[in-house]
Parts: sequence; C-alpha cells; structure tokens
Amino acid sequence: MKRRLWIIPVLTALIALLACGAALADQSGSCGASLTWKLTDAGVLTISGKGEMTAYSYDNRPPWYASRASITSIKIKNGITSLSDRAFQGCTAVTEVTVPPSITKIGYLAFAGCSSLTEVTILKNYVTIGDEDYDVFTGCAAGFTLRGFSGSTVKTYAQNAGLSFAKPKCGSNMTWDYINSAILITGTGAMSDYSSSSPAPWYDMKQDINSVLIDSGPTSIGIDAFTECYYLTKVNIPASVKSIGNWAFMSCADLSEMTLPGKLTSIGNAAFQGCRSLTSVTIPGTVTNLGPSAFRNCSALTEVTFSDGLTNIGTGAFENCTGLTGVTVPDSVTDIGQNPFGGCTGLGSIQVSGGNAAYISVAGVLYNRGKNHLLAYPAGRSGPFTVPGSVTDIDTYAFKGCAGLTRVTIPYDVEYIASYAFYNCTGLTGVTVPKSVRRIGSSAFEGCSGLAYAAVSNAETIFYDSVFLNTPSGFILRGHAGSTAQSYAAANGHIFEALAEMSAPNFTLPAGLTRIEAEAFSGAKMTVVYIPDKVTSLGSKAFANCAGLTQIRVPASVTSIAEDAFQGIDPGQLTVFGSPGSAAEAFAGNAGFGFELE
Repeated sequence: MKRRLWIIPVLTALIALLACGAALADQSGSCGASLTWKLTDAGVLTISGKGEMTAYSYDNRPPWYASRASITSIKIKNGITSLSDRAFQGCTAVTEVTVPPSITKIGYLAFAGCSSLTEVTILKNYVTIGDEDYDVFTGCAAGFTLRGFSGSTVKTYAQNAGLSFAKPKCGSNMTWDYINSAILITGTGAMSDYSSSSPAPWYDMKQDINSVLIDSGPTSIGIDAFTECYYLTKVNIPASVKSIGNWAFMSCADLSEMTLPGKLTSIGNAAFQGCRSLTSVTIPGTVTNLGPSAFRNCSALTEVTFSDGLTNIGTGAFENCTGLTGVTVPDSVTDIGQNPFGGCTGLGSIQVSGGNAAYISVAGVLYNRGKNHLLAYPAGRSGPFTVPGSVTDIDTYAFKGCAGLTRVTIPYDVEYIASYAFYNCTGLTGVTVPKSVRRIGSSAFEGCSGLAYAAVSNAETIFYDSVFLNTPSGFILRGHAGSTAQSYAAANGHIFEALAEMSAPNFTLPAGLTRIEAEAFSGAKMTVVYIPDKVTSLGSKAFANCAGLTQIRVPASVTSIAEDAFQGIDPGQLTVFGSPGSAAEAFAGNAGFGFELE
C-alpha cells in the first residue's frame, strides 16, 4: 500500500513535466484570425500579421504564457491592431518594447508583472490603453517610462497613471516627435544607426512623413535613418550635423528641399540615392568624403557645385543623374572612384580645375594627371572617339552608358580594358582591340546591343567573364586561328572569324632601324616586308614602284608615312598589316590599300 502511495506522486510529477515539455516545444502558432506568433530559442517573441489579437483572460492565457520567463524580447510587427488583456503579463526578462503605429488598443494588464520592463514606446497619437484602473503597466521596473508623442493619448495616460513620460528615442541623447506629418528631432550627439533588420523607429510611418525638422544639437544623421520615406519633401539639416550616414535618405523620391550645412564633413554611401526630385546640390568645402553612389539615380539633378576642400568622390557618386549637363572637379580632389558620372546621358563635359595635381580634363574627358588612365567619358557625347596614344588603361565603367558612342579607336599602347569599361554602349557597332591589350575585364562590352563584331589582334589576350554578354545574336569575334579569342568564342557561343594572316616575309629590315629614308627601297624586288617596331617614319617614295609587293607590316611605332611612300603600287595589290588606330591604318584607308590587324 505504501508503495502505491509513493508511485502516485511520481506519476503526477512526470505528467506535469511532460505537459511542461509539450508547452516548451510549442514555439509557434496562431494568436488571432490573421496573426501568428513565434518564440525562438534565444527568447525572441515575434507577433506578426494583420488585425486583432485573440482575446485572452485569466482563464484563457496566451499560448506563450508557459514560456513567459524565458522571453527576453518582444517584437510586435506593424499591421497588428490590438494587444489583448494580459497579452504579455509576467514576461519578467523583457526590458523594452516598441508598439507600432497600427495598434489602436492595448488591453487590461497587458504588461503587468513585467518586472524588468523599463520602458514602452507607443508610436501612435490616438490609442486606447487599458481601463480606468490604469494597471496596464503595474508591476513594471522602478523608474518605468512610457514613451510617446507630445500630443498623444499616451502622454495623457502616463500623467493620469502617475508614470514617467518622454518622447521616443533616436540616439543616446536624442528624441523625436511626430506632429502633423512632420518628424521633429531634438537633443545632442549622434543619431542612432539603423538597418533593414533593425529599422528606424519611424519606419512604419514612412508613408505619412512629409518633412523632417532637426533642431540644433545633433551631430549626425544615422545610417538608414530615412530610407524609403517616399513622400518626404523637405529636410532641414542644422549646422551641428557633421556626417550623413550611408543610405540615410535613399529612395526619398519626393525630396526637393534640402541644403547641406556648412560644417558637414562626410556624406555616406548612397545617402541620397534615388532622390529623384532634387534639382541642385552644393557640396560645402568642409566635406572631404563623398561616398559611392551618394547621389546615384537623382534624375532631376541639373546642377552640382563642388567646393574646394573635397578630397574624395566615390564610385558612381552621380551615376545615372541624367539631367546633369556639366561638372567641374575642384583642385582639392585627390581620389576619384570608378566613373562617378556613368550613365549621365545629359553630361557633355567633365572639367577639372587647373590646379588639380591628380587629375586632368582633355576636351571634356577625365584622365589621371599622367594621362595614362582614361577614367570617365561624358555619357552625353555622341559620335566616334579616339583614345589618346598616352593611355595604357581604360578604367572600370569609363564609358558606361555612353549610348551615343558610335566608334572607338583604341591605340596600340593600351594594355588593359577594365571590367564594365564599355557597359551598355548601345550605339557601338564594332571595335578593334590592338595587340598591346593583354587583358579584357569582366563585362567590358556587356549590353552593347548594337555591337556587330570585335577584332582582337593579340593571340594571347586574357578574356574574363561575360565580356560580350548581351550583344546581338549575330555578333562575331575575330581573332587569329588558335588564339584565346577563338577559345573564348567557342566557350561562350559567339561566332568566330579568323583574321587574315601575313605570309612569311622575304624581306625583314634590321631590328635597330629607326627610319626608312626617301627612295630607300624604290623599285626593289620584294613581295612580303616586315618592318620592326622601332621604326618611326617612312620617307618619300620609300617603297615606290615595288611591283611585286603584296604585304607589308607597319608597326604602331610608325607615326609618319609620306604620301607617296608606295607610289606606283596598285591599291588592290597591297595589304598593310598593322595596329588599330595607327598611322598605318589611317594611311591605308586614305590610299585605298587593304588593312588587316597583325
């Protein structure tokens, strides 16, 4: 009999333990007709959906009640319209809760007994809180603060309930208010930084915000602070603000009134990207860093004024600002990222102040001071362009979006065409790449939808990924038989066409020769001639009356060819082999001789 009495308590305890275990295992479910809840192992309780929460009571507790002591954070998503009686009663580990603007009612004892809860922020002007007993927050931590807007029923409730009241926080020493569709920010120091996973406290109200007024005192505008406030039209930024964070005003499509303060030092990445209503901007001289994509896609921007003092213009800072017609880079700039003006289809010229030690503009095209790197070509230009002979590298995005570019002549000295260099140059119909080019970067000619052919004369040029992606279906890649161009064409489904090959020369000039004087080989019996690289000029009648001459190699080093150098030779008989953009190509074209890439 005693043994039976001992077994009964054990069985009772075991049943209770199993029941408790079942409750702990139930970590998600429904809490309203269109609401769900989820409790993670880390103790984060999230309520999601739209509409009212199920009515709970002393006899009908919320489904997370059994795990209330393990809940460390409560996330209430915008869209929920009510919090039930006793919804979070006894969640003793929770310290702060934010109630979104969709909430219109908070029930009796909703946060009662939350002994660690120091503050609740309610982002709604008009909300019904509990009943006349004012016990929604009874048993919360000593010094509990109820936060809300200055003209809200939340403030009235706090006063009647004897609770401390304050405006919502947006920094250690900063608060914000919401009055008549305006955000008012006060305090001192840095604004908090935000992200997509932890958005700004006004994010759920973004479609109702039309102005932001910042009082004197804040020193920064935080990362992601006003992202996607689509209907924001006006921002006042006080002189105290020294930095504007990454993405701070990104996609504020209606923003049209904004002045950058005189003590600002930094504008973050994509800070004003997609602000399609901005028409002009002046970058003050205190700003040293203008981040990548800072004003990207600001399509209405017609005027940008840089002040001396700016040192860095980030990659794509003004990309796709199609209303921009001209810019002048100041003397102080020492670092320009990859084409800050790519896709600016209204831009006809990029100028650089004469005292700039790092960069230079030649005929409106941007180069480094040594003029060996072509950095940016104005996308508003149309027609052909010849790259200067001093250039060795065509930089990333240099010609991006230059839809009006119809032909580009690349000189022999160019060694590298960088990634995306001619991206979306839709008017480009053909391109010849000289033997000097050793590498062509990823997507260099991607999106060149009018490109019929590309001829690559170096048999060992390295091709990176997607060089000719999204070119026409009939696009032809020309190169020497057995070359990397042929392999690349086969691997990427392009049509390949072999370049003409020069026959073995029966006359090769000495390697040290630098000039071919007048009438040097006039009337000589030669058929295929190879001129070495150091030769710079061909004199008058140098090869005149060479009746058997059919092929001649003229190197890129030759810059001067006398008009009568090949006098007496039938134009249909002679083929000149040389580099694109060279004096040999120009001469052959003018004289009617055939020209082939060597």
